[in-house]
Amino acid sequence: MTTREYWVNTMLKIAMPVLKPLSEGNLRKEMPVDTILNERRTDSTYLEAFGRTMTGITPWLNSKNCSKEEEEKKREVLELIHKCLKNMSDPKSSDKMNFLDDDNGVYQPIVDAAFLALGLIRGYETVWKTCPEDTKKLVIAAMKASRAQKPWYSNWLLFSAVIEAFLYLAEGECDRMRIDYALKEFTKHWYVGDGCYSDGEAYHCDYYNSFVIQPMLLCVLDTVSGMYDEWVQVKDLTLKRARRYATILEKMISPEGTFPITGRSICYRMGAFHHLADIALREQLEEDVSPASVRCALTQIIERCTTDDNFDEKGYLKIGLCSYQPSMREEYITTGSLYLCESVFLPLGLSPDNAFWSDKDEKWSSAKIWSGEDFKADHSADF
Repeated sequence: MTTREYWVNTMLKIAMPVLKPLSEGNLRKEMPVDTILNERRTDSTYLEAFGRTMTGITPWLNSKNCSKEEEEKKREVLELIHKCLKNMSDPKSSDKMNFLDDDNGVYQPIVDAAFLALGLIRGYETVWKTCPEDTKKLVIAAMKASRAQKPWYSNWLLFSAVIEAFLYLAEGECDRMRIDYALKEFTKHWYVGDGCYSDGEAYHCDYYNSFVIQPMLLCVLDTVSGMYDEWVQVKDLTLKRARRYATILEKMISPEGTFPITGRSICYRMGAFHHLADIALREQLEEDVSPASVRCALTQIIERCTTDDNFDEKGYLKIGLCSYQPSMREEYITTGSLYLCESVFLPLGLSPDNAFWSDKDEKWSSAKIWSGEDFKADHSADF
């Protein structure tokens, strides 16, 4: 089995227990809901699972020059996704998802809608453009419902912004103020140096620059920056910062394929490398970081986080990092939250003949250094 085949198979092993029952209108019946610390989150977990799965899987559907077997898998998944989009947004569906339910004070739908929006932007050509028109109308209406919710003054500003970016693609109209507010706060006020942003007014030593902040900043600017010169001007600077942070993430992967367990949401597993995977997909890695080394490093991470101990008897993810580790959860973590791990698979959007997949295996930075190889010193960068 090639490394690419392993990635595809693992991505689908995680995704199919969400996509298949949702396509049949049976996700609520089939998917376990582990919300032991916060029962109010029960009705949000299904959109979490689907939206986060979409965040990682849609670039793969864009890839070219794949094998006959892989193309067949892509066709099957695309068909399932179209059915899922219909079932999750149709008010008559048994799997209608929660885009607006702040009665119990959790405000979660804006988060989950944003990850779905991110996935739809990434899969705009292959998923959205080929979607039936009646389904498009249902999805747009669901996305607009999330506008009634107020994002927290943190990375949540980007949830509103990415939803608006999707609506701009889908309809040509959006609430530009929601986008401008998020872009201004992050690019002008919350940049703390060396490629990193604070999460609101305070810097947190966690992976939210990778889980949310940098991938969503880049996505929003890709989609709408042409509206204003001010947004165009900040785009290149944001990419420079993003490339530096991707280098930092690559250096955090140990020779054994582990990474520092710091900050919250560690149960997102290899979703901690969402941003590194995104920069690899964009072919924007800094010169000292090779695509092959990132492939090998991420493969090690994936292998550690997807052993049999990570799945229940029905194939759904269990709470934890490399096993069932329920004490690692925060009160907002549910079964659906875990599916942000699918974001590590973004480089599957690159064709098999791309250097990321075709170059020979190569050690990543820490593996080279700790095996005794000479290595160029690392220095901080301020932009």
